[in-house]
Amino acid sequence: MPGGRSVDARRFCLENDIVGVGWPVKDLPSGATWEEYSSRADQLYRQRQNRKGWWPALRALQDRMRVGDLVWTRDETGTYLLGRVDGPWSYVFDARHEAADIVNVRKCPWTKIGAADEVPGPVTTSFRGLTLTEVKEPSASLTKLIYNDKVGSRAYQVELGEADLFGLLSAGECEDLVALYLQVELGYCVLPSTAKPSTPAYEFVLRHRESGTKALVQVKSGSESLLVDRYHKAPADVVFLFSARGKYVNRVDESKVKCIEPEEVKNFFFENPALIPERTRRWLEALRGVAP
Repeated sequence: MPGGRSVDARRFCLENDIVGVGWPVKDLPSGATWEEYSSRADQLYRQRQNRKGWWPALRALQDRMRVGDLVWTRDETGTYLLGRVDGPWSYVFDARHEAADIVNVRKCPWTKIGAADEVPGPVTTSFRGLTLTEVKEPSASLTKLIYNDKVGSRAYQVELGEADLFGLLSAGECEDLVALYLQVELGYCVLPSTAKPSTPAYEFVLRHRESGTKALVQVKSGSESLLVDRYHKAPADVVFLFSARGKYVNRVDESKVKCIEPEEVKNFFFENPALIPERTRRWLEALRGVAP
């Protein structure tokens, strides 16, 4: 474990209502200023490969976080929690913090939220790589609504518009929504067994319920664009492309490759609440001004 820690760092933060990281300077006492710590730590970690890890994490904790900011984490059971930053950066070096390798800290009371189905999709997919990473709008605004609901307060005033829909959905939720749209509105039936990681060029195969026309679909839930001409030779009668931001490149001949406009799927979402999976329906309620 980093720093030879003997205590679970995440559990230590949750039990002590703090958010923090390691990177200690062992002969520096608790209460050191940021200037004292950063100068000594830079000398200690500059020549090590892990400088790329410690510096972004420390700058995020000390500089980018503000009192009142909300922080997501999840525990060893997969339960998600929300913390509210409640104090400035401080350096704490004692036996307990050293054992947990958590010496750069901010006060942060934690509130239990629940399983992944109660969390915005982009939040669940952000738990990769960096120790601390910023969650962008609109998930940040929805996070405030979730916090208000869980703590029973109006700590944050938030308004969400319908245009924020695809920023709230995970990649899987977006695929589900497009699949429902193709089945209900266009008559194509999904073949579930074809949805495999080994076919990255498309999400799944569909058949039209009357004509038997074979179709493929590719879904991009983020800000990525789709190159339309790449799909003209795909092994199907028709290929549906969906870009959540409507970014289609080389869109000329759509006799075979058909681009779905985000507004079409968005309208379907709001007009068919009974068809929407429970998790996604929470975001529908939030977008309509009802806390999830």
